[in-house]
Amino acid sequence: MYMGCHSDSGFVHEVTGWSSQMLFGESFERPPNTTASGQSSYAWQNVIQGTGSANLDPSANFSGRPSMRLQAGPAGTAGVANRGLGNEGLFLRAGMAYEGYFFAHSDQPVTLEVRLMGGANYSETLAVKHIPHSPPTVESGGTANPGWVQHKFTLTPAKGADCVGIAPGSDSTVHCTNNPGTAHVCIRCAGQFVVSVVADGGASAAANVAYVVLQPG
Repeated sequence: MYMGCHSDSGFVHEVTGWSSQMLFGESFERPPNTTASGQSSYAWQNVIQGTGSANLDPSANFSGRPSMRLQAGPAGTAGVANRGLGNEGLFLRAGMAYEGYFFAHSDQPVTLEVRLMGGANYSETLAVKHIPHSPPTVESGGTANPGWVQHKFTLTPAKGADCVGIAPGSDSTVHCTNNPGTAHVCIRCAGQFVVSVVADGGASAAANVAYVVLQPG
């Protein structure tokens, strides 16, 4: 489903395993400068409710790459959304569990949120989970350690998100080239994944997130 058409074992060895990662650019990386227009693009979009921001933060790297700094104003949320490879959107099956994880870092306890969206213009919440995050405060040696924490989650959408075929270039948000041959098509799917920080209790909130994974459970 990730590759779109087939598996080719090549001439060296057979495929021994698959990654089912549904998100593209899990470390918020950008495509190489040599990538042709329409082939691929930066895969994340900001999703802000109220006041807030979402920006790459090179002062808090994770595995050598800048993390995403999410800052939400009072009673708001600040997050980023991913629609998978080519920004085509995610296919989601109703009632099926989707599981994943991400890493988070903050100076204060905050509430994080993961969400599957669907419907027209990705406006409908299909599944949501709030995740309390607290930074580790003390290592075994007694030294303060604000470090990264891995959070795992499972989301089960109440409704599905389907896909439709579209003509190449008909939707500027979908990164799809006009490849020759009838086996290559462009698609647009109705699902997206969002990870956010939630400002509850009337106060602002901020956290960094990194390396986000979503896969069929």
